[in-house]
Amino acid sequence: MKRFRLLIVAMYLMSFSAPLVTMAQAPSNKNVTPVNQQATKETLNVKNSQINLNSNWAPENNFVSATDVNGKKIEWKDIKKAVVVTGTVDTKKVGVYKVTYTYNKLVQTATIEVIEQPKPVKPVEPPKDKKVLTQIKAKNVVIPFKGAFDISQSFDFAIDSEGKTLAFKEVATLLKVDNQVDTTKLGTHKVTFTYGNLVAISEVTVVAVPTKINLKPVTIEAGNTWNIRDNFISIDMSDGSQLGWDAVQSDIIIDQNPDVTKPGVYNITYSYQGISNVTQVTVQGKQVTPVEVKVVNRQFNVGDVWSPELTFDSVVMSDGTKLAWKNVANTIVVNGKVDTSQSGTYSVIYTYGDKSATAVVTVKAVEVIMVQEVSVKDSTLPIGTSFKPADNFNYVMMSNGVKLTWKDVEKDIVIKGQVDTQKAGTYKVTYEYGDKSAVATVTVKDMEVIKVQEISLKDTTLTVGMKWQAVDNFNYVLMSDGVKLSWDEVVKEIEISGEVNTNKVGTYKVTYTFRDKSNVATIQVKEVAKPKVDKVFVKDSTLTVGAKWQASDNFNYVLMTNGSKLAFKDVAKDIKVRGNVDTKKVGTYKVTYEYGGKSAVATIVVKEKAITGVHSLFVKNTTLQVGNKWQASDNFVGVKMADGRELVWKDVVKDIKVKGSVNTNKVGKYQITYTYGDKTETATVEVFKKTVAPVKPTTPKPTLPQTGEKDSFVSFIVGIVILVSTFLVVTFKIKRVENE
Repeated sequence: MKRFRLLIVAMYLMSFSAPLVTMAQAPSNKNVTPVNQQATKETLNVKNSQINLNSNWAPENNFVSATDVNGKKIEWKDIKKAVVVTGTVDTKKVGVYKVTYTYNKLVQTATIEVIEQPKPVKPVEPPKDKKVLTQIKAKNVVIPFKGAFDISQSFDFAIDSEGKTLAFKEVATLLKVDNQVDTTKLGTHKVTFTYGNLVAISEVTVVAVPTKINLKPVTIEAGNTWNIRDNFISIDMSDGSQLGWDAVQSDIIIDQNPDVTKPGVYNITYSYQGISNVTQVTVQGKQVTPVEVKVVNRQFNVGDVWSPELTFDSVVMSDGTKLAWKNVANTIVVNGKVDTSQSGTYSVIYTYGDKSATAVVTVKAVEVIMVQEVSVKDSTLPIGTSFKPADNFNYVMMSNGVKLTWKDVEKDIVIKGQVDTQKAGTYKVTYEYGDKSAVATVTVKDMEVIKVQEISLKDTTLTVGMKWQAVDNFNYVLMSDGVKLSWDEVVKEIEISGEVNTNKVGTYKVTYTFRDKSNVATIQVKEVAKPKVDKVFVKDSTLTVGAKWQASDNFNYVLMTNGSKLAFKDVAKDIKVRGNVDTKKVGTYKVTYEYGGKSAVATIVVKEKAITGVHSLFVKNTTLQVGNKWQASDNFVGVKMADGRELVWKDVVKDIKVKGSVNTNKVGKYQITYTYGDKTETATVEVFKKTVAPVKPTTPKPTLPQTGEKDSFVSFIVGIVILVSTFLVVTFKIKRVENE
């Protein structure tokens, strides 16, 4: 019997050691199951409540929370116009009222119970001639921090002597209530209901509720990893405390994950226990860094206004883009000031990232511009013609070299003297401007009057959207003395009546009047004729084997009937390309380009890559035993180029030509020819019979566990030790039993 017990004990111990041995041989697997949490974005939550008789009630009293289609939290003041509330509450009458809240497709119903406010009563013995309560029961409740609480929420039911179940309002006047609930203090509070010797206690737990999820936007480079925790800061609770990630990670959910392989801005909505907030994850492409800051040197006058952007040009980035002032205004650092109240030279240093540039700003005193000359001209007029001061005015020359026209000075120039064109004579007219003056002589005499003989115009046709001006239809004015006046000579006097609306198709008449003559020009505005394809232009090309090719390489342009030229990017979506080019294979390929009914064929020739500049090719002879492996690189030594470079096998393997083969299963000599560029060398490979040497017995060396096998090896050893120890102990015990 003792031997049987020992065997049972041995088997029990071996049952523990066997898994250790098995575990040592089994590979370990670590599985991570990703959790993908999705949130319902649009929500509506209401609550039930009890109110006292004759108290006030409004729909927002039973509204708890809501979120819009984007998961953003909405306050009652923002949603009340969109929520349809059906049902009323008569606070002057005790009863239970149902009120339904409808928001889009969401419907929630709240129960509002109007009760009489219980009055505290002293415990009295139940009347002997009436029914008495045999049982009262309370229930535990959870209330949000600073939330509304009524003692009826803690009462469950009561049972009278007849076995009838009664609600709080039916027994409120019979109960003594000790209410210790303070919703401004977190923790568990008690409400005690007493009826005679019956006592029921409710535990009211005041808990903090979340009010806001604090998030931050993050920016990552495409290809990097993103974690839901990256944008999370904390959650504000109603008691003023904050929850960190460890406290909320199992309950917080998001509506989507950003695609970290694709640059863009992703809006991520975080939700936690009925509240939500939105943040952004910006996935950027390859990091772009500034290469150069460009500025401009400028000169200002004393009193001018200077600001940093006036002497800034751009920031050149590593991807070739140029950033304007508006793109860098908030991040560029500007050192140095310019005082435009006094003359001087100022240096302003602009720094963006690790790049800087200095702009030199020169402030000069304002030059006082004076009138240098008033230029006028003399003239002769026939009796009866009109005279205007502008006719004899040339210009006013200023000290800065600027010439002012009559239009520039007519309001300020002073004219002294008159011309009577009805009476022959010589008249002096003085022109004064600033502190300078000039006198023009106007001679009036009896002479032939030159009149307007003809106004020459032309009709034109325009397309919708083109610009038009009166000079476009004017040719000249022919005078009676045979002189033709140009537009510049008549522009001040000629009158134009009529308009041309180049945004609307139609025929327009414009009248030109010069003195006593008039003429009419016709302008037609037509729809823009859609240009057609005139010809497709392509080009032939030659490539070497292995080069890259794409259809745009042989495309020149498409010529349209209106003379415009379309580049490949303009036609890429519609052009049809037929034919292909295999740049891995020598040959001549035809590729047809078709666009808008026109086509053209390009010829692409693929040639072997020409290798030039080879100075020497080096190979070597080798010997092999039968059965050994051989490859062409075994007999290759190197290539020396004319420019001194030395090439190894990996540099030439794609282009070197090797002729000949080696049969390593057959004794013999084999010639292998290597050609690279214009150089050729031959190597000899000799295959000889293998000599078999006597085999010496070898003693295998003990093998230690390899890296990564340590844990398995330890488990295996422990298992073996337990098995051996168990065997020895059991054997010893059995022998002792036999001896007894």
